[in-house]
Amino acid sequence: MIEEAIEKLAILLQGKIPEKIDIEKLDNESEHKFGEMLNQVIDSIQEIHEFIIPLSRGELQDIRVQAGNFLASPFKELHSSLLHLTWQAKQVANGDYKQRVDFMGDFSEAFNSMIISLDHYEKILKRQAVFDALTGIPNHRGFLETISKEFKRSRRDQQPLSIIMCDIDNFKAYNDTYGHSSGDLCLKKVAQTINNTLKRPVDFCARYGGEEFVVILPNTALDGAMQLAEKIRLNIEGMGIKHKKSLPTQIVTLSLGVATSEDTTLVLRIPRENGH
Repeated sequence: MIEEAIEKLAILLQGKIPEKIDIEKLDNESEHKFGEMLNQVIDSIQEIHEFIIPLSRGELQDIRVQAGNFLASPFKELHSSLLHLTWQAKQVANGDYKQRVDFMGDFSEAFNSMIISLDHYEKILKRQAVFDALTGIPNHRGFLETISKEFKRSRRDQQPLSIIMCDIDNFKAYNDTYGHSSGDLCLKKVAQTINNTLKRPVDFCARYGGEEFVVILPNTALDGAMQLAEKIRLNIEGMGIKHKKSLPTQIVTLSLGVATSEDTTLVLRIPRENGH
């Protein structure tokens, strides 16, 4: 019996799993108990092996742990944690950055740090997708998203919706005369001035493209939009940005147009007869 036990332990030390001892062949009670204990060790090693193999392959659904084994509790806890972690990783992949891991020590810290970074960079990418890098205000895409929402709200609530189109006059000549760096600075100042002219939180200003800007005015009828357009025009002229190619003012000016949706009627106007 002792020799057989030593042989099986030697096999275990080699990383292999031996056959269990046939305790029916043992004569005395002490050998019988010792054989049972050794068989339990072999069973435990076998269960570890059956757990580790699918775990190493990532086949978590194939893992089974017998309830009677002394390793069952920690194995089941690890198995449950890994299954939950897999589910959380899928949630993160679907954009749920609220997931956090708190049951795997150092790994939890690394996993949570990764989620925080992903959340941070996704917010940056979303902002970049709808904001103009030069002026810092929403871009054409941001305008399209907002006008779609506001138009639906206008129809639902039966409230007027107005937009103001703004175009910097003779902007190509400005760039040709003063250079593109000055042109970029001019665009920034115009965008800031238009945006600062808006007083209500619901009013929205975007860079439509190039030297064109657009303002969305929810719950605003034609008269109110016309008044605001005139105020924007005056504020831009009030900056006094020199533009010797812009006659007769020789300063940067805007051409503006107003459109208002009231019920099913679309009304179009420009604030001044000369189009400025």
